[in-house]
Amino acid sequence: MAKKEKIKMQNSENEDIVKRFLILLVVIVVIVLGIYFVSKSLVNRRNSEAKTNDITAGVINYDIATVGTLLNRPYNEYYVMVYNSEDTEAVFYSSLITNYQKKQEALKIYFCDLSNLLNSSYVAAEGESNPKASTIDELKFGKITLIKVKKGKINNYIETVEAIKDALQ
Repeated sequence: MAKKEKIKMQNSENEDIVKRFLILLVVIVVIVLGIYFVSKSLVNRRNSEAKTNDITAGVINYDIATVGTLLNRPYNEYYVMVYNSEDTEAVFYSSLITNYQKKQEALKIYFCDLSNLLNSSYVAAEGESNPKASTIDELKFGKITLIKVKKGKINNYIETVEAIKDALQ
């Protein structure tokens, strides 16, 4: 009977080795699958974020001017509407321009946004605008200004909404 016990012990040792091997194999498979699914979810999250940050082609808007380019537009006669687009009445100003542009004899109108950093140095304090300016550097604009430019020179400088309405009629 000693031989049978020895064989059973060897079988039991072999079974223990196989069990440990199978347990180790299952643990390794679980770890590999866990790493796979975690990395897959991270990659999918990054891809979805990348889709929301798509790059779009830039568009140049030729109707917008900076103060530094007010007097050198390609037309002999045109208007420049200077206002702050962040002003609560900006929509009203835009509607004035839109209505004017529907006319057949309408002059070209450019927009100059004072909220643009390039134009911020031309913003005047309340009541300190400079309608008599002869150079770009001397210009200071209030809340809203309509400038009529003729042959590269300021021909008319209008600062009130009522006067602007009348000029665009």
